Amino acid sequence: MALQLQCMACGGIIDGEHRGHAAVNTAAALARSVQIDSWRRAHPGEDAARHGPQPVPWRLVHLACDELGERTHVIPAYRLRTARRVLQQTWRLWSKSWAAATDWPHFARGLLANAGEVDGQAASAGGAAAKRAAQQALSGGGDG
Repeated sequence: MALQLQCMACGGIIDGEHRGHAAVNTAAALARSVQIDSWRRAHPGEDAARHGPQPVPWRLVHLACDELGERTHVIPAYRLRTARRVLQQTWRLWSKSWAAATDWPHFARGLLANAGEVDGQAASAGGAAAKRAAQQALSGGGDG
């Protein structure tokens, strides 16, 4: 099942002709990691995901619409075209020290839940299984 990806800046479709990527400011994510550690020491027992500093947002944009500039981590849009690929990117991201300081779980769930099917065909059993696995993996994600 192919996912339809929409630019968060201009609203246009991201496709082969209008390329794009998902991007996040890694410097801001690293800074938020430090803020979370300080916040947890000052608020023992409280849920940082609900009450702590806000996560650094991912943005899905056309290359021409990207305003993040330097200090970003990007994932080319072609690596987010299916549920299986979203799951693969999730696995790769969680090896990064800054990933838990971003809103990737929310962002990826949005890709899976709100994206339309490009081909209009029913998902294959493998694609549906990958989507379920991705959603299960993301439901456990957060401020690890």
